[in-house]
Amino acid sequence: MSPLDQLYKLSRMMHTGLSHFTGRRLPTIWSCFQESSLSYHGSATSFTAIDGILIKDWAKQLDDWLQEFKGKMTEPDDQSSKLVLRQYVLHRLLVLSIYHPARSGNLWAHSITSNEQEELLLSARATLKLHQHDDSIWANWDLIMITWAALIVLQGLQGGVGEIDDMRNIRLHLDILKQKNEPKPSLCDKLIARLEDSLQDISTPDFTYVQPGHPTVMDPTFDYSWQLFDQVNLQQIQFPG
Repeated sequence: MSPLDQLYKLSRMMHTGLSHFTGRRLPTIWSCFQESSLSYHGSATSFTAIDGILIKDWAKQLDDWLQEFKGKMTEPDDQSSKLVLRQYVLHRLLVLSIYHPARSGNLWAHSITSNEQEELLLSARATLKLHQHDDSIWANWDLIMITWAALIVLQGLQGGVGEIDDMRNIRLHLDILKQKNEPKPSLCDKLIARLEDSLQDISTPDFTYVQPGHPTVMDPTFDYSWQLFDQVNLQQIQFPG
């Protein structure tokens, strides 16, 4: 199966998953870019047990999609392969973010569990690191999702669960946005303003305590059943080039 066929399968999968949540007046990720700063009041939106089951199945389908592609990948240095891996990381964050705009994008909302926080932060960090592996990122949606990841990671820093490279990766993304040569006003201007506004709210991070890094090999004795995604997929991704 070619990378283009694989991307078509992804688009159908995402359309099916998102269709369950359409027509319910749920806030979107983009709605969190409409305000100068994230609100901490949350939303009255209620989610059901069926929503949770569907999201877990959606996550499994995305993991299976990546494994299917990796099993048929014959040219790991091919640019199309890099595109597929990038889309896995970005869409993984999208699936994990289905509930998040309804919390006004607040990583510390009362309705979010510590497990959800951990998995969302892990995926956001992986998304933010895409620039280190892929210099062909240009699509508007890609840039929006990476900026969304940066906002989540910033909240992790504010809450005392930052990692040493977080601020460097955020500033790298900000610099890349500023280098885009687009007619004014542009989408990048909007993303830059939103990110710089959030950066003003954070003091120099104190890394006296640093969130422990995730092991390269998962502990087989630990219960990972609460996770929506297979974390091994992030650990084993090898970006070509």
